[in-house]
Amino acid sequence: MAKAIWTSLFIISYMFTVAHGLPATDSSPLDFSINALLAEFQSDNATTTTHNTSALSSGDGISRCDGSTYRSNLQISSCQNAVLQIPQTQSSVRFKWRSPGGSPSDLPLPQRFISKDGLCIVEVVLKDKALYGRAKWSEIAKAAVDMYFGCVVPKGEGSMAMDIGKPRISPFFVFPPFTPPPSPVSALIAHLAGPTPLIQTGEDKTLGLIMTSYTPRVTCLSVRDAPPIANCQGILDRINSSPIPRLFGIPGKAKPDVPLPKLMQEAQKQCQFIVRTSDAQAFDDWSSWYEIWEAAQALVGMCIRYGKTGFALR
Repeated sequence: MAKAIWTSLFIISYMFTVAHGLPATDSSPLDFSINALLAEFQSDNATTTTHNTSALSSGDGISRCDGSTYRSNLQISSCQNAVLQIPQTQSSVRFKWRSPGGSPSDLPLPQRFISKDGLCIVEVVLKDKALYGRAKWSEIAKAAVDMYFGCVVPKGEGSMAMDIGKPRISPFFVFPPFTPPPSPVSALIAHLAGPTPLIQTGEDKTLGLIMTSYTPRVTCLSVRDAPPIANCQGILDRINSSPIPRLFGIPGKAKPDVPLPKLMQEAQKQCQFIVRTSDAQAFDDWSSWYEIWEAAQALVGMCIRYGKTGFALR
């Protein structure tokens, strides 16, 4: 049985070609400054002697500090760096759980922003049963700054913020009248099928953020031949993120669900992820695609973003 499965990055070419994905922070349109936002919040908080850190209200959502759920002892400098990874633009973006039929303009969930040292993450989430969520990057950034100053700075606690964005229902959609189900069986079927999707436009208040600590197992290597981050992000956006455990292994040595080595690359073939066992004597190991995505995301956020290659242990 393998000790670990690791995600390692190998480079074929590094000529820049843009692939779909989150824009790198240093190349996104600078419609507003998160640094200025941090300074503004810091100035406001400097004159405040007390904080209501159990529930912090802002114009962009409600933040709740919860060290037991979202961990405690978060590092101030790490979380500030994670917040700074959020794109600094006023443009609106729609998030949706990744699926084969998703729109190319949607950003597939999970999506995460990780600090340079990997110790703090900000992850975008959706409310229960929400199909998608839309908000401006500036609204997401303001909510993250609120969480940072409301929970991390005074108490070192992780937190969740919900109701990010403003609701705007399409005027062309008419809500159907409620009709009670005729029998308990049809009521059960309706319950299992879930709610009927609403046609919504604009910001819809279904988005949330989680700020918490993280323990990376990433090693950055060469500062040469690092691929464009946008190409690697394009791979991250397409990786299966199912939490269901799968047996990863070498055919002939095991009977795996996922044969190893597993190559993942984008169309330009300038960024590659190779998943394989970390020990020559190890032939298989159990993992989930979500754990593979998580390791690859940490590798991109901690190494590729700063011009390095590397590998990450799952």
